[in-house]
Amino acid sequence: MKLKLPAEVNFIIKKLNDQSFEAYIVGGCVRDILLLKEPKDWDICTNALPQMVTDIFKSFCKVIPTGAKHGTVTLLLNKKHFEVTTYRIDGAYSDFRRPDSISFTSSIEEDLSRRDFTINAMAYNPSKGLIDPHGGQRDLSKKVINCVGDPEHRLFEDYLRALRAVRFSCQLEFEISPATSASIKRHNDLIIHISKERIREEFIKILLSTVPEKGVKIFIEYGLLFYIIPELIYVAESPLFLKSLKALGYSPADLITRLAIILYPVRHANKKPANALKYLRFDNDTAVSVSNILDCAMALPSLSMKAVKKFMTKAGIQNLDMLFDLLTANAKAADDNSEELLYIENLKDKCSGIIKEKEPLTLKDLDIDGNDIKALGVVEGKKIGKLLNTLLDIVLDEPKLNDKEILKNILKDKFI
Repeated sequence: MKLKLPAEVNFIIKKLNDQSFEAYIVGGCVRDILLLKEPKDWDICTNALPQMVTDIFKSFCKVIPTGAKHGTVTLLLNKKHFEVTTYRIDGAYSDFRRPDSISFTSSIEEDLSRRDFTINAMAYNPSKGLIDPHGGQRDLSKKVINCVGDPEHRLFEDYLRALRAVRFSCQLEFEISPATSASIKRHNDLIIHISKERIREEFIKILLSTVPEKGVKIFIEYGLLFYIIPELIYVAESPLFLKSLKALGYSPADLITRLAIILYPVRHANKKPANALKYLRFDNDTAVSVSNILDCAMALPSLSMKAVKKFMTKAGIQNLDMLFDLLTANAKAADDNSEELLYIENLKDKCSGIIKEKEPLTLKDLDIDGNDIKALGVVEGKKIGKLLNTLLDIVLDEPKLNDKEILKNILKDKFI
């Protein structure tokens, strides 16, 4: 078997081989090549110790000691990063996350035995071919996710592997083996040992996969969903939640949109979606955007121009595309959706027309500001704000009135 490798990878392997060291590409990049996918990262493993790797390459490229304690150095070649890691054996995992200790080994087979899944436990060298002691190639052909060795042992080392199994199942559209599934279910309470940040990152990758609804269903089956988004416990058996799962399949792979879809039933039940996002340590901007989109989705306007403009102002122009993606996905997930889809299309057209004509929508768009009103003799801040909002309401009805002198005259004639 001959696999095509980038020039930089061949260079690294050759330099190590020239110094009588073994070197293989390993893990996800081997898996991806065998699946005819372009690897995102290229990882190399070797029996050379970190200092030896540094000594060999320091005259050829920048060497970064990214994880030297765990045997990893990073080589910067042609502005690309390549991690080179010494074969190692992991000690016990007392914190369910990281090994308490590691020891280096001269055996590639021992190194592969510590890895999570068989499809990630393969190595390749151009002269020696594929090293596959755990049947990774077989499981790729069967489209199955299998733990390396005993699933119980693998999951007790780091239960994040349970979420990774679900993620790979969604990204690759594979099934999780019965033995691995049974262990994940049996020990689902181990998820409490995983940081919210690590859970969030896996959850994001699942949501952005080709079949996000599959991942959520697996979380339900394994009893994990309520550890991840506790707010869903109130709605998980509702028809609306099942509709939201279906809607995920109709949505573009956008994080804000898919978070809004999965949390739509939470907002519909008058709960706060932002709480779920804060629980998983999402940033405030994401929480605000998702909450804003859901608030608008719960209060759709009539198709009058003024109502549409107020709707746009509330949603924020930057959120409109995601909001319409949410509305469209929800509509497509319904059985009788022709009228709903027509309404969404009409609303979208009106919004597009308003944006194209650059009609005023917010206080910033007014051709008058607080200083102009102060010049008319109004000094109280609250009153100035109230007058500006009154003028905006007028301009939403009649955009042609958005002229400083006209607005001043309106204030003098009717409000001052």
